[in-house]
Amino acid sequence: MPSAPFSQPLPVPVELIHNILWYLSPREIVRLRVVSKQFREITEDPQLWRTVYANACFLRPPGPFPSQPTKFLEHMLLQSEQLSSTWTSEPAKITARVLVVPNPPQWDLLFGRWFVWTDVDMNIRCHDLDTGAEQVLWQHEGDELLHFDAYTTASPTGQLIYMILYDDAPTLRGLLEYRVEEDSGSLSDPVSHDVSASERRLTIIGQAPRYSFSSCTDDLLFDPKTRIFYILPQIHSELDTVEPFLSRDPTFVQEIFLTKAHIIAFRCWTSHLGEMTLIQAYHISDPTNPFPTDGVIDDLCLTCETSMEQLPWPIFLISSSAVNTITGFTNVKFLVGFDIDDQTHYRCLELMLPEPCSGVVRPMAIHTQDLFTLDSESMPLPFAGSSDDGYVRGLIAILVEDSEQHDIYNIRKFSVDASQETPTVVLGEPSPVTFPHSLDGISDDMSRVNCLTSRFDAMRGRLCYDIHNSSSEVTDIAIFDLE
Repeated sequence: MPSAPFSQPLPVPVELIHNILWYLSPREIVRLRVVSKQFREITEDPQLWRTVYANACFLRPPGPFPSQPTKFLEHMLLQSEQLSSTWTSEPAKITARVLVVPNPPQWDLLFGRWFVWTDVDMNIRCHDLDTGAEQVLWQHEGDELLHFDAYTTASPTGQLIYMILYDDAPTLRGLLEYRVEEDSGSLSDPVSHDVSASERRLTIIGQAPRYSFSSCTDDLLFDPKTRIFYILPQIHSELDTVEPFLSRDPTFVQEIFLTKAHIIAFRCWTSHLGEMTLIQAYHISDPTNPFPTDGVIDDLCLTCETSMEQLPWPIFLISSSAVNTITGFTNVKFLVGFDIDDQTHYRCLELMLPEPCSGVVRPMAIHTQDLFTLDSESMPLPFAGSSDDGYVRGLIAILVEDSEQHDIYNIRKFSVDASQETPTVVLGEPSPVTFPHSLDGISDDMSRVNCLTSRFDAMRGRLCYDIHNSSSEVTDIAIFDLE
């Protein structure tokens, strides 16, 4: 609320003006600042922007949190609103640049802003794509190779980055936590967390999927929002359709997601028996202490499951744990693709999870809705990101047929609104991609995408991937900001 009474009383209470402003877009609210000093003060009120942020109908980072300044909320809303207004209606406009990083063993893009990589000395370094600032996140000691897995999350205390460090064995070397300093935009010094069960394979889980090949071993999962470790039990199923795959082919591909109330695992088989996907959900309870003592490990109990005789790819979590007040079911939505008869059908897959019942594994229901279809022969490569409430922004990179180098020749942008009961989708027209003829000495390789290492940040519309030389060494990182 305004800090002092206005010199000229307003015709209506400020509270009523706020209620009206909640129905305006962020850009419309900002435009009101030129009306008068009174409206400028009203439209800069922190509580107004927190309410607008919470109710915005487009993709945005998690929030609002007490740690997020009003300027951050306002900036992210204006940026996302601008991108949403043109994302599917206008051809792709690319602002390209190159980050010279000679042959990094590993790299990642965090929060769409921080490029993190290991240098030749195995130190973990960070480059801020917005400011150009660099810092060393971890100083490596020793001669062994160092690898890391990184995951980003947001909590009431701020934006956090977690990193698992491990060597070639692989032996777990540590679990580090970094906090985003909102004022400076830098990353804090690391906080090390105790990992008592280091003999297990550790995986950080979240809204983004975690892929792995598994053969029924016990995994240790880390929930970055609560700092709780979970043991993923050895796979078993009460479904008759799955038993032949488990008994004859114990190796499968799995993708694991963390929602507000469940850990959900997709287990996929392809064998002489056919195709099978087992979907299992493990219920997790809200901890009484949001940040328990390091090293706390909870067992997971299977609460519901289902299966289908298709292999979904890709799988994006787009809406997390909406509770149906009538049925008591928890609804979770995914954007998935199915390859059928030389076409890729993109659908909204909704899981309806019943309330947990002690000692009983209950069936879950599945509902799918077609969104759009593309020819598989065009080799579509999908990228997408979403907010917890179901707003999705993505693109389909269409690759050159019969190209071993994965050259992009056009892009189709799309958006999905899965916040309501019936999802809606807007699919843009194919947009030819024109790459710079020369950018910092790079030309022919600009259009070649490494599918395994590329990263897409939906908040900014930013695509990053590495560029290789003739010896298959990474020489540069291509950064594309799409408008």
